[in-house]
Amino acid sequence: MDPLLLICGCASLVGLLFASWFLFKEPMALAARLMGAGLLLLSAETLFAGLAATALLPEAMLTWQRVRVLTASVVSGVWLAVSLVYARANYREFLRRWRWPLVVFAAGLPLITVLGWERLVLGVVMEEGKLYWSIALGPAAFAVRAGGILCAAFIVMNLEQTFREARGMARWRIKYVLAGVLTIFALRIFFDGQALLLKQWNPAFEPILALGLMAGCLLMVRSLRRLPHLHVDLYVSTSVVFGSIAAFLVAGYLLLIGVVTQAWRHGAWQAFGLVAAVGLVAGLVLIILLLLSDRARVFTRRFLIQHLQRPSFDYRQLWYDFSQRTLQAMRVEEVASEVTELVSETFEALSVSMWLLDGPHTLRRIASSDPVGSGKGTSTGTDVDAKTLDQWKKVNAPIDLDREKVAWASSLREANPTRFPEGGHRFCMPIKDTETVLGLLIVGDRVSGVPFTSEDLDLLRILADQTAVRMQTVRLAEKLLEAKQWEAFQTMSAFLVHDLKNTASSLSLTLQNLRIHFEDPAFRKDAERSISAGVRRMNELIRRLTSLRERLDLQPGRVDLSTWLGETLQSLNDTHAGDIAFVPGPSLPVRVDAGQFQSVVTNLVLNAREASPLGAPIHVTAEAEGEWAVLTVRDEGSGMEPDFLADKLFRPFQTTKKEGMGIGLFQTRRIVEAHGGRIDVKSAAGQGSTFRVRLPLEETTV
Repeated sequence: MDPLLLICGCASLVGLLFASWFLFKEPMALAARLMGAGLLLLSAETLFAGLAATALLPEAMLTWQRVRVLTASVVSGVWLAVSLVYARANYREFLRRWRWPLVVFAAGLPLITVLGWERLVLGVVMEEGKLYWSIALGPAAFAVRAGGILCAAFIVMNLEQTFREARGMARWRIKYVLAGVLTIFALRIFFDGQALLLKQWNPAFEPILALGLMAGCLLMVRSLRRLPHLHVDLYVSTSVVFGSIAAFLVAGYLLLIGVVTQAWRHGAWQAFGLVAAVGLVAGLVLIILLLLSDRARVFTRRFLIQHLQRPSFDYRQLWYDFSQRTLQAMRVEEVASEVTELVSETFEALSVSMWLLDGPHTLRRIASSDPVGSGKGTSTGTDVDAKTLDQWKKVNAPIDLDREKVAWASSLREANPTRFPEGGHRFCMPIKDTETVLGLLIVGDRVSGVPFTSEDLDLLRILADQTAVRMQTVRLAEKLLEAKQWEAFQTMSAFLVHDLKNTASSLSLTLQNLRIHFEDPAFRKDAERSISAGVRRMNELIRRLTSLRERLDLQPGRVDLSTWLGETLQSLNDTHAGDIAFVPGPSLPVRVDAGQFQSVVTNLVLNAREASPLGAPIHVTAEAEGEWAVLTVRDEGSGMEPDFLADKLFRPFQTTKKEGMGIGLFQTRRIVEAHGGRIDVKSAAGQGSTFRVRLPLEETTV
């Protein structure tokens, strides 16, 4: 049998076996189904490539090449979906964001292949002295190869993003699956680029691609030994990340494409044959594994520390990261999750967990860097006695759990089993302040089993102390918020009880007298008026309280403030007795919701009327001040005390009026600020009050 066909056939068989495993082992997992379908397509493409390269007749070569290009056009879309779904718990968000690229690659490339079927390949390039003939690419095949390169770059980028978001055990579990896929598609990028440059496909590339497929499958085997299924839930950031692997592949492609092209043109490639193919694939796999290796990163960092005499940690960056990560956390569980990830990254530790006291003597795990072995918040509680808590209060340095002989250390070892025999000792640091133990921070399974230095342990202690401070701050904030909510509830309750009690007393008195004076027409008329007033009072109370929690829905329109204000004040004069002194001013174009803003004017005018002596006028003006339209309402009433003006004005349930509810001015300021304006007040005892509402003027057009 032809050796090229043998290699392609073996690679196709290996890919078929793994495709079957993915499709039948986890039939309900979307990532498994997509990965199985992708391997099935790659296996078919590899087999078609081998049949095309070894066909005896040119017509047969062209036919198999067309089938191969059609299969390759489908491969891109499927594996792009794999890169968006694999190991991502929020994959639906990524599928939605990438829906149009998915449509283009999954449907567009096959459509180009079908429409350009006769122009996929232009013919066979027969050259003397060569065992296999090259294929001249047609326009459709050229487009499919170019689209494949672009899609492969997206696949590499997405997979690297997934790897960078993984922490601790999750990264260790998915590393070799990603390495296998990267190997396959790095080779496709390289050789598709060669084909575009030369405008023909050289069958000598086929063994390398076939070996790459087998290498990728074997790397996946390595990963599946660590994790017997594909379910790893990582919440990946939706921001686009261009990392070092994608940059390396692009740079390496630009550098090597010229070298390999020249070697191919001068026949040097064929001279090395299979040895060169194996060497290229092995070198690519080695480079990818080094880039993904935690051990290589740790070795590099330790080498720099030893030979360049720099500190083990960048403390300024570390504390900046700690502050940024925990600043937005509003719950203790969120602080624990962020600190666990930070500790895992800082110490290159795969197993980091945080346990907090749930009740006085129950320890519960609430955060972990191992998403498979210990779900967050799902761990059963571990009992802790008072004597152990007293011991933890006295601990001022991390404890080596693997050397500690006390009973509580044994319990923690069982609850935090080591994953790697060579991962080194596990260390435990109590999270505590001066008086209280909040929980424990446990770190283990360091990459390459690197022992903890005194500097590492000191940093671990400081991180635990800072975590305790942050958690206590969050708990105090929660208590303060709860107290504020309870205070608001008590205030509202007192207000409601007082107002409803007065209304109920009035209605009760009316009901009692109704039995005695029912036959008196004058009394019945007075009772009807009293009952109607009580109902209106309760309805008004309900309406105003409801408005406090409703979101303002403005529908602004352009109005002339002077003209509109005159019409509004006229209606108030018709409804309520009083004297409103208003002289229309110049045109003041503003954008307001007339319905909402009418309540502003009504509140201000009625408040001024209630504060003024009988017969005293209420002065209303509207004028322009720079870029503002200013509405002024001034009364000649008793004014307000400085303390009330500074601390209580515009706050709900605060009023100086005997019958007031303290809601009108609060709602007034909400409406004004929603229009982009502001409201100011000047007042003094015995000198009246002046309210000024500023609104931005609309630009006039000529």
